[in-house]
Amino acid sequence: MKNDKQDIKSDEQSLVHSNYRGINWVGMSKIQSFITEGNHQIPMELDLFVNLKSGYRGIHMSRLYQLQMKSILGKKVSLHQLQDVLIQAIASQEGLSSQAKMRLKYQTLIHTKSLKSGIEGFRSYPVEITAEADQKNLTKLVIQFVVTYSSTCPQSAKLSKEYFKNQKLSPTELQHWYESEQIFPATPHAQRSTMMVELEIHPGAEFEISKWIEKIEGCLETPVQTAVKKADEMEFARLNAANTMFCEDAVRKVAALLDSDSSIQDYKLTAEHLESLHPHNATSQMSKNS
Repeated sequence: MKNDKQDIKSDEQSLVHSNYRGINWVGMSKIQSFITEGNHQIPMELDLFVNLKSGYRGIHMSRLYQLQMKSILGKKVSLHQLQDVLIQAIASQEGLSSQAKMRLKYQTLIHTKSLKSGIEGFRSYPVEITAEADQKNLTKLVIQFVVTYSSTCPQSAKLSKEYFKNQKLSPTELQHWYESEQIFPATPHAQRSTMMVELEIHPGAEFEISKWIEKIEGCLETPVQTAVKKADEMEFARLNAANTMFCEDAVRKVAALLDSDSSIQDYKLTAEHLESLHPHNATSQMSKNS
């Protein structure tokens, strides 16, 4: 016997109606994934979105997850990969979308060596990459990472020096002090500090985040150390004394370095010095174009 009832559509996502407004971004956030760096597999959190044109109820959500399984999971992050994934994300929607965006959050891994003795160590740096594309090319690429370094306040270093000068020690007293257990007055401000670096890269430029990290650490000259011996600590003390800096000095140094890189369209720098004298931080921000 023929059923006169109209068949009920099971695919609610595919409904089309003029009342459906377009949506800027829709997709999946906090996807559990991982990437590969050299011999390391690194856990990663992934957001993957497309826009939705007006007239359509929803996107093909599962296709985005299948795409990350095929083209992101366990792969090395590169300019070509980011562009390819985003263009595929748009194509997977079969006309529903014209733009795509993704954000990757993970910890990049860098081997280190101590300043003098060459002891090997290991550090991780928080990284966030945001990329956008149209149906043909990348349109925006922003890379953010955090560098940790030591900062000694120039004013506090002078206060320590002034205190010692005011003691007016004779050569004999100075020798006795040197041989005693008495410690030279410490600087009031000597602290671990962080700089968040946000770079907007030319969409056609390849990138290697570890090289930028190394350049910025070299510019600041006082990156934190991992395993050390006495000789390394002495060298670290010398570097801090030779490179005293306010948070204002730190951002100026790095800005001058980044200005020389033609692949960087814009940057935003945020230096935070976690002060040892105060319960608050000294903070400075600097950008290229605003």
